Amino acid sequence: MENIYYSKKDGWIVALLLLIIVSTMVVMVSVLYSGDPPLVIVLEELLLVGIVAFTGSLWRNTNYTLTDEELLVRAGPIRERIPLAAIKSVRPSRALWSSAALLLDRLHIRHNGSRLGTYISPADKQAFLRDLAERVPALTLEAGQITRRQ
Repeated sequence: MENIYYSKKDGWIVALLLLIIVSTMVVMVSVLYSGDPPLVIVLEELLLVGIVAFTGSLWRNTNYTLTDEELLVRAGPIRERIPLAAIKSVRPSRALWSSAALLLDRLHIRHNGSRLGTYISPADKQAFLRDLAERVPALTLEAGQITRRQ
């Protein structure tokens, strides 16, 4: 069985994403009236549409799916698969690293296959942690963090 946990969103991050989308759309309109050759306008518009689509997909499609074998982290079009057996620990974090988290109140997942780990921000952190600990008997949930039993 799989459970999907959606990212909680910080207001300032949502505002930043909306600002990027709106400013890019303003630039799109100005490009139409720039007087550039038609081919240049088409190429510029395609690039700008890509920026809007990418930013919008980050806002709408950042989530974390737990299955019996893996954690699938989605941030817009970006995907990362983390085998549950590879997870070493999950701890609260407020790191500013770029991540699949739309909130600064994050969880840092240390796992084999990644030197830096992965940061996520499920809306219901406690439910996510309980679900993960239940799926992997070698993991222990205590005081809001998960560690691997030795």
